[in-house]
Amino acid sequence: MKAHGIMFARMPDLCGGDARTQYAIASSDAVKMKAMLLDHTAGPNRHIRVGPISEADYMMTGKRADGTNTKEMNALNKSAQETVNQSRNKDSVRSAPGMEGPGKNRTTPGKKPEKSKKRR
Repeated sequence: MKAHGIMFARMPDLCGGDARTQYAIASSDAVKMKAMLLDHTAGPNRHIRVGPISEADYMMTGKRADGTNTKEMNALNKSAQETVNQSRNKDSVRSAPGMEGPGKNRTTPGKKPEKSKKRR
């Protein structure tokens, strides 16, 4: 994908041991991705299966045949929940008294605000 100038990100593996890797590509690079797929079918690595999957199909890789989550999917869900909780905690700190947004008169605890000097 790098050789074709495609922006991509490696996605978390939701089913460890399945020997598959999923990548997300920028929608603006869809045409480049189609060209890469055409090149791939005639290239030296044509034996490696490459093709697009939907977001829903990607999420299904984190499910076992019985419908329960894989350990990787559970770890991803836990990590996502922790991130949400941290974000909420940061938001509550920002909204605390004395912590208004940028441009407001804030002081550092234990430090007095400086007096403005008048010019003559």
